[in-house]
Amino acid sequence: DKCPLGKQIRIEGLEFEVSATPAPRGLVAFFPVHFTGKNRSSNLFPLEFTRHTYTRSYNVIPWIMSPLSHEALELTKLFCLKVLRNILFYLGNVMMITAFNEQTPTVIDGKLMATEIRSKIADQVRQMKKCLGKVPGLAVILVGQRRDSLTYVHNKIIACEEVGMKSVVTELPTDCADADVQNAVMRFNKDPSIHGILVQLPLPQHLDEEKILDALCLEKDVDGFHPLNMGNLSLRGREPLFIPCTPKACIELLIRSGVKIMGKKAVVIGRSNIVGLPTSLLLQRHHATVTIVHAFTENPEQITSEADIVVSAAGVPSLVRGNWIKSGATVIDVG
Repeated sequence: DKCPLGKQIRIEGLEFEVSATPAPRGLVAFFPVHFTGKNRSSNLFPLEFTRHTYTRSYNVIPWIMSPLSHEALELTKLFCLKVLRNILFYLGNVMMITAFNEQTPTVIDGKLMATEIRSKIADQVRQMKKCLGKVPGLAVILVGQRRDSLTYVHNKIIACEEVGMKSVVTELPTDCADADVQNAVMRFNKDPSIHGILVQLPLPQHLDEEKILDALCLEKDVDGFHPLNMGNLSLRGREPLFIPCTPKACIELLIRSGVKIMGKKAVVIGRSNIVGLPTSLLLQRHHATVTIVHAFTENPEQITSEADIVVSAAGVPSLVRGNWIKSGATVIDVG
């Protein structure tokens, strides 16, 4: 009455053979069903040993739960017949079935979210211009010709243009002095048409980054790197005027994707002042239990594998492996 895997059987005029090849972790068995009959062809369908749904073109085959372990798995004639009937009824002669369940990865569409946010900002800028006759102004100070910095600045200018904001870029040579950068900062501090100042980081090593950022007007520190902004970010009950943009984007991605943060275990890989540290502070503000993994952390893979939320911002390609991530975790790759 039972059909051992790999054995050919015949049911209601259809001859077919059932075999199973477990996936690497033994979670999924793929059953190639080879059968002959009028206008029929060989096809492949997957079966998982938990509740799930098979679907193609919005046609659904009822889920089936196997009571047996995959080591001892056998299919009964009734099971085989039910599967064949469902496949033929829902999918016809051509079968291509994909299994979806709670383990199926979902890609967070950051570009779509960014488009929605920019559209909203553009509406606000138009309203501001209509009511006040002014638009927000952003000043960017770029020192040197780092390719990544040039790209970032270019993207920021394009973003300003798309939403109707004013943008100004001051470029300084790599060998400029601290005073040159500070003078540019002070000039924009006094300019009433400039509402935000951004010093593109990192700066050349000979420049005093701390001194330059200290010169920024707190109310125009749109990067949120001024010591008072960072200090307020780290203190409960305090609100910074501005939050670093990349960490804020990470939180926005989680919130807009419906990812629960409160009470969850979060791991931030990297502890830079630009991304890692402020991201960990923001996650704490949303009541996550946060662990920072850095170059001197022991057993980083074990720590990361326990996290519900992982934000990778170490700047090391391929650092985080698939076996570091537990099933169902949310991963944000900053770079």
